[in-house]
Amino acid sequence: RKKEEEEQAAIRIQAIHRGGAARKMIAQTPRRFSKEQARKKEEEEQAAIRIQAIFRGRAARKKASQKPRESAKEHVRKKREEEHAAIRIQAILRGSSARKKAVQKPEASQKSAARTVEEEQAVIRIQANHRGSVARKTVAQKPRESSKEHARKKEEEQAAIRIQAIFRGSTARKEAAQKPRES
Repeated sequence: RKKEEEEQAAIRIQAIHRGGAARKMIAQTPRRFSKEQARKKEEEEQAAIRIQAIFRGRAARKKASQKPRESAKEHVRKKREEEHAAIRIQAILRGSSARKKAVQKPEASQKSAARTVEEEQAVIRIQANHRGSVARKTVAQKPRESSKEHARKKEEEQAAIRIQAIFRGSTARKEAAQKPRES
């Protein structure tokens, strides 16, 4: 009986040991399998991505070769048309917005119109001051003419005016001489 108990105990210990070993082996096997499976899956995904990129590249090149290339003039013409269309749309929207504002606030629009006139006059004053400043700087930078050069230029101007007057007079006399004949 003791021997049977010992055998049963030994069998029980061996079963426990074999079960543990089997569980350990099963626990390790899925890990190895899942890592290997993940590596294979990653490789397949990379290969698929590469194939897709090659296909898309070929398709794009084929499409580009089939599409007639537009000339530079045609491209400029299209861009100009787009710009004109955009400007027209903007003008329509600004006009619509202005009309809405005018209908909503007639008094406010009169006040803003008066303000706009004042602003416009201020802008004109600023521009005139700036142009005057630029002109004065330009004159200050030019070397002064000598009085002889000034006199010579005046003579040339007077001579040119005299030549022009003579030519105009001659042309007018010729026209006047031809008119009575035509009547």
